[in-house]
Amino acid sequence: ATKLKFNFGLGIKEPSLVESFSPSPFFRGNPDLLPERTRSFDFGVEQRFWYDRGKLEVNLFDNRFRDLIGFVTTDFVTFDGSFFNVGRARARGSEVILEFAPAGWLRGRGSYTYLDSKVTQAGTVFDPVFEEGRPLLRRPKHSGALEVFAQWRRLSAASTTLFVGRRADSDFSFLGFTSVDGYIRWDLSGSYRTTYRVTYFATVENLLNRDHMEVLGFPALKRMFRAG
Repeated sequence: ATKLKFNFGLGIKEPSLVESFSPSPFFRGNPDLLPERTRSFDFGVEQRFWYDRGKLEVNLFDNRFRDLIGFVTTDFVTFDGSFFNVGRARARGSEVILEFAPAGWLRGRGSYTYLDSKVTQAGTVFDPVFEEGRPLLRRPKHSGALEVFAQWRRLSAASTTLFVGRRADSDFSFLGFTSVDGYIRWDLSGSYRTTYRVTYFATVENLLNRDHMEVLGFPALKRMFRAG
């Protein structure tokens, strides 16, 4: 069972009310913002194997953006800031997805994405983050995930491992911070469904207790446990 896939699309996204009309000096709205425009194209191959217990997908994509909305600090004394349009940018790459179900109670999914992004035309506001040739903000070149799910009678469990590579970011204050390190996060969860329409659950996030930041300057939580 082999399947070929092809998609092409055009999209438009209007600025939000905050981006256009916010009165706050720290993120002042810009009524002259243009809407974001996107042209997307992707194609791929999907192949099933192992008596339909496995599936492999390989996809290639190419996306072009016009007038992406960004944020820039306009005064480093008062930290006033506003929104503006990035001229043009592109993001292209490939994605590999492997799904498997060796037993009726067990299934898994692994994925890897390679992303090559770049600002191809700078916007109207000067900021090194948005210079021509720079990678797009907070888009990792390498990322992936491994997920395993198990369900037996009333019990279920899930393991999710997420890998995010180094990516461009900014302190928006010209202090020299232009990227943020990659990280690996491992989450575990489980649940038990009773006969009385009640489900008990427990979740452990960041099981390895790794220090990491999804956004530069904002450390993520360390190991965290929830149950209910």
